[in-house]
Amino acid sequence: MSKDIQQIDGISTAFGVSAVITLILNTLLAIAKDLYPPLQKMMASLSTHHWITHAIFDIVIFFALGYFIYLTKSTKTINSDQLVRWLYSSIFVSVSGLVGWFFFV
Repeated sequence: MSKDIQQIDGISTAFGVSAVITLILNTLLAIAKDLYPPLQKMMASLSTHHWITHAIFDIVIFFALGYFIYLTKSTKTINSDQLVRWLYSSIFVSVSGLVGWFFFV
């Protein structure tokens, strides 16, 4: 049984990889803000609420990483199946990390 694996264009792959990294960083930042209250206070001072600063950080990281990865052309060997697996895995890790942190710690 042969499986038809599709290649996707460079910009889609770059921003897909950026989403994977941003998801993990988002989770780590949420946990770091709880562990280190001065970080949360500093982020709150940068905007009207620390979650707004957090969202801005995520958006900036996503677009900056996506653009940088696209410019480096380092995603040529990634196919659509790999990218989808990475996305699902990063979502699972992020959700598990947040659920574990907020419910069990």
